[in-house]
Amino acid sequence: PPPPPPPPPPPLFFFTHTRAYAMLRSLVGSEMCIRDSIEISLFIEIGSNIGSFNTICLIFLTAIIGVYFVRQQGLSTFQRLANQIQKLETPIQTVGEGLVILLSGVLLITPGFFTDAIGFLGLIPFTRIFFIKLVVTFILSRYGVYKKKADDTIEADYFEIDESEGDNK
Repeated sequence: PPPPPPPPPPPLFFFTHTRAYAMLRSLVGSEMCIRDSIEISLFIEIGSNIGSFNTICLIFLTAIIGVYFVRQQGLSTFQRLANQIQKLETPIQTVGEGLVILLSGVLLITPGFFTDAIGFLGLIPFTRIFFIKLVVTFILSRYGVYKKKADDTIEADYFEIDESEGDNK
């Protein structure tokens, strides 16, 4: 007879690996279905108002304008990052802004009006900071730093080991 199958992997947090991956796949799939449904409905609505050729031209125009702004703001953010590193400052917010600009660039290159709107929102400094705070709040609420409480006392009995007794065997 064949050997028994290997034991399942240890749990990841409270999920097993297979459950966590299945959950992640379903969340990504749900997001894609919702986003694509919004994009298709916007294509149909805008295409019926301005025509299909103009809709396609508008998609390319938003991509070109978006790439221009992403390049411009990305370079200025990179220069700010280099200056902060040169001054030995911690560039935490600048790195966050750079990541939001990068994500905005990906959204602007992706064809669609909904993704373009979110991408352009990521290029506005006020909303960029809002996105950073939103992500930081989510991460800290989920994986936040453990704060020691005053009543975290561990009581134990102890005894001292005399090192000279261990050498006399």
